[in-house]
Amino acid sequence: PALSEVVGRASARLVRRYNLESPLGDFVADVMRESTGAEIAFENAGGLRADLPEGEVTRANVVDALPFINSVVTLEMTGTQVREVLEQGLTLERGLIQISGLEVTYDPARPAGARLVAVKVGGRPLDDARTYRVATNSFLALGGDLYATFPRAGQVQDSKVLLVDAVVAWFRAHGIATPPALDRYSTPRP
Repeated sequence: PALSEVVGRASARLVRRYNLESPLGDFVADVMRESTGAEIAFENAGGLRADLPEGEVTRANVVDALPFINSVVTLEMTGTQVREVLEQGLTLERGLIQISGLEVTYDPARPAGARLVAVKVGGRPLDDARTYRVATNSFLALGGDLYATFPRAGQVQDSKVLLVDAVVAWFRAHGIATPPALDRYSTPRP
């Protein structure tokens, strides 16, 4: 009975995409960033396993989309570390890393490890020397999907709140989810 509980609604289907920015990835990253007050959030594409349907969203739908026992974690990362994570995500080796709080311009024609053209945080250029408050899931925080940068971050705090529960709480607080605009990743204009 708990799984069949309607927790909220979606104005359109929240779709996952492994090698592209996706509405579901943006939404989940936004939930983590909002729930922690972080400046940036990262969600691995492989952690998204089902779309959220248009219309009523049940707890079962959220569990299907996020089936892993991951909690929401905050940590402190330098701009250089944020850049490392983005470059790794742009290899597509483990799918495109899903983001919140960032605007990324990249060139897919460049070699892996050198694809970033520009990165903005909250509308301002990423400062490599500055420390940013970052939210992610416990899988990535421990270096999952070969992301060796996360375990080197500082001030790691595990909220002990499951990502599923954070998304359910978001629906309860806001009621309806609208797919975010897919504008966080872009390629340079000619």
